[in-house]
Amino acid sequence: MAPWTTGIADLAPVIRVHSGSVRPGARRCPTHLRSRSEQAFGAAAPGKRPYLARSPLGPLTAVLDLVEHQGRPVDEACAHLPRRGDRGTRVMGGWVAPAHEGLLAWTRHAARTYLDALTADGADRSPVADPWILQHLPGPGRARARPYEICVWGRRYLLRDGPEVIRELRVPVPSSACPTTDAEAAVAAFVAAAGAHVNRAAVEAEPWRYAGGTPYPTRTPSEVPPPTRVRVVRVSCLDGDATTLFDGTVAESRDLFAAAGREGLRAALSPGRRVPGGDCLPCRVRDGCGRLPRTPGLLGVQDRSRPRRTWSVTAGRYHRECPAKAHFHDLGLPAAGAEQPVGRHAEAVRSWLARLHSRAPARACTRDDLPVDRGAWSTDGVGLTGRAARVGAAMLEHHLTVCPLGDADRTDPTHVDLPLTVDDPLSDVLVRTGCDLVFRRGGSWVLRDLVAEEVDPVRDDPGLLAHHPRTALLVLLVAAKVLPVHTPPVIEIERLAPTGARVRTIDPAPQRIRSAARTAVRELAASWHADTAHLATPGPVCRACPYRRWCPEAGADSGMPGGGETRTRGTRRT
Repeated sequence: MAPWTTGIADLAPVIRVHSGSVRPGARRCPTHLRSRSEQAFGAAAPGKRPYLARSPLGPLTAVLDLVEHQGRPVDEACAHLPRRGDRGTRVMGGWVAPAHEGLLAWTRHAARTYLDALTADGADRSPVADPWILQHLPGPGRARARPYEICVWGRRYLLRDGPEVIRELRVPVPSSACPTTDAEAAVAAFVAAAGAHVNRAAVEAEPWRYAGGTPYPTRTPSEVPPPTRVRVVRVSCLDGDATTLFDGTVAESRDLFAAAGREGLRAALSPGRRVPGGDCLPCRVRDGCGRLPRTPGLLGVQDRSRPRRTWSVTAGRYHRECPAKAHFHDLGLPAAGAEQPVGRHAEAVRSWLARLHSRAPARACTRDDLPVDRGAWSTDGVGLTGRAARVGAAMLEHHLTVCPLGDADRTDPTHVDLPLTVDDPLSDVLVRTGCDLVFRRGGSWVLRDLVAEEVDPVRDDPGLLAHHPRTALLVLLVAAKVLPVHTPPVIEIERLAPTGARVRTIDPAPQRIRSAARTAVRELAASWHADTAHLATPGPVCRACPYRRWCPEAGADSGMPGGGETRTRGTRRT
C-alpha cells in the first residue's frame, strides 16, 4: 500500500471505507455498508438540509478544529457555531448544521473536558490538520482497476520522544458507555501507522471532485515524517476518561490489523444480504431495496417537506413529554439521572424477561428464574433497589402465570425483541419498532407486547391502544400485511402490574380497532413530524429527565439547577 500523488484523475471511482464500518452487528446491513463505500455513484444527490444538527460530534469537531488549528479560545470557538434558526456553515471544509441550545451546552462541556484530558499527561503534541488515509491504488497499466481508500475518524497528533516519531489518534466519544471494538481499534492503528497525509487544502479547493469518486490527493513522504510508533486513545467527553486502545510499533500495528481488523474490513466491502434497520435511513440504494417494507400513510402524515428522519414510539413519547428531551435522546447525548420509577420498572422487567425468553431451547419461566434478592437486583445495566426492586420482582412473579412459552410450538424458533422497520414514503420517515416476543402457537404466529404498569390493568380498557401506542403500531403493521408471514399473526398484549397480570388478544381486522390504532399513532407522530425547533417545556418532567444537565431551561419551573456544567479533570487508564 502506498500513497498516490499524480495521475489519479484517470482512475476508476474509488471504493472508500471508514473504520467504523468494521463494527460487527447482527442488525447492520451488509448491502448498505458496501454501497456506502462505493463512490461509483458519484457525489450523493443533495438532500433536505436538517434544521438542527443530528450528531453531537459534528459541532464538537468544528470547535476542536477552531481551537487546535486556528488558536481560538473554547468560548469563542463555540460562539462561532450556528444556532437554531441560523444557516449552516463550513469549518475547515466540514459542514456544520445549526445546533440546539442543549447541544451547544454539551459541546462546550465536551470540548473543555476533551482538551483537559489532552493535557493531563503533560506530553508535547502538535495537532495534525491533514487526515490520515491508507490507499491502495493500481499501478501502471491497471488504471481502470478499482482503487481503495481506508479512512479513520478522530483527532490527530504528532509527538516526538527522542528519535521516535509517534502518531497519536484520539477518538472522542460522548461517554465511556460508547465502546470501541477490537476491529475498529486495529484498523485505526494500522491506518495511523501506514497511512499517508491527505492534502486537506487541495480537497477543500475542489470538494465535489473527491466526493464524486476521485481518490484523495496525498502529500509526499518527504513532506511528513513516517512514524515509528502509533497510539490510539478513546476519550470520553463526559468525564475525560482516556483509554489507550493501542500503543505499539508500526510492525505491531500491522500484526494487529492482520489478526483483528482485516476480516472485518473485507466483510464491509463484500456484497451481502439486505437487513432492514437503522442503516436504511442514510442508505443510497434503499429505493430499490425489496427487503424494506413500505406503508404509505403509516403515521397519518402527508408531508415530505421535512428532512428524512427516524421515528419510534419512544421518540413520540419523549416529544410529548418535552420536545427537547426527544431531540437530546435522538442525538445520543449522555444521560445523567434516572427516569421515573415506572420507567425503571418497565426497562428492568422487560430486560429480565428478554434474557429468560432467549434461552435455548425455549422454555417457560419458573420460580427458579426470579431474582434471588427481591429487594435489590439488576439486569443489563439497569439496577433496582428498595420499593422499585420489590415492585419489579412482583411483576416478574405474576408473569409466571401467563408466560406463553409453555404452550409454544417448540419446533419453531422463538424471536425475542424482534426489530421491525418500515418506510412511510408519504411522510418521508423511517419507522422503527419491535416486538418483545414472537412465537408460534397452534399453527399461528403470535406477536406479544410486554407492558409493565404501576396500576392494576383493567380487564376491558376501551382506551387500550391509546395508552399503548406500540401495540397500536403493531396493529397497523399487521393490517398493512408488511410482516413476512403467510397468515395474519395474532397480537397479544401482556400487562404486568404489582398486583397481577392480564393478557388480551387484539384482532386487527375490525375497522374500529384499526381506526383506534391509527388515531393513537397519528396523535403521537404528527406533532413530532411538524416540529423543527424542539423547544424545551419546563415543568415537573424536568425532575426525572436524564438530559437536564444539558438543557438551559431545566431549572425554570422544576426546582432543579438548570443548564449548568461541571468541569472534570481527565484521567488516564491503560
